Amino acid sequence: MTRLRRFLNLGRDERGLLSSALFWVCTVRLALWVLPFRVVHHIIRRVIGSRGTFGLPIKASTREKIVWAVRLASRHVPSATCLTQALAAYLMLSKNGQPASLYLGVSKTTSGTFEAHAWVELEGRILIGNLEHFTKYAPMRLMNGESL
Repeated sequence: MTRLRRFLNLGRDERGLLSSALFWVCTVRLALWVLPFRVVHHIIRRVIGSRGTFGLPIKASTREKIVWAVRLASRHVPSATCLTQALAAYLMLSKNGQPASLYLGVSKTTSGTFEAHAWVELEGRILIGNLEHFTKYAPMRLMNGESL
């Protein structure tokens, strides 16, 4: 009951933003479970390229509030990995007019296993997905909001 009370005590804009973040995190997580990544990637590019918002509308918000909402919503969605969070944040930022970039980094551990990490940057700053040992990943930019 305290989570509900905290949610209801938020301002109207914050409740809307958090609801939108929960929608996107759930949608992205489900898509990643049932579809190949290349299909999810294609769908996200189309959603971002469409006019208006998709799903719950997003009022003009600061990038920090969008990141806050995605992080909080991700705590309540099973397996909301860095990729899920990065895709949801990228969608929300892009649909809100923020020219974010989505990156996927890959690395090989000393034992030879493959690792990957996803993050979102805006104006040269990592907004979501920052790690302590970030430099070990070789980055590939998957999507760039400026070119849409």
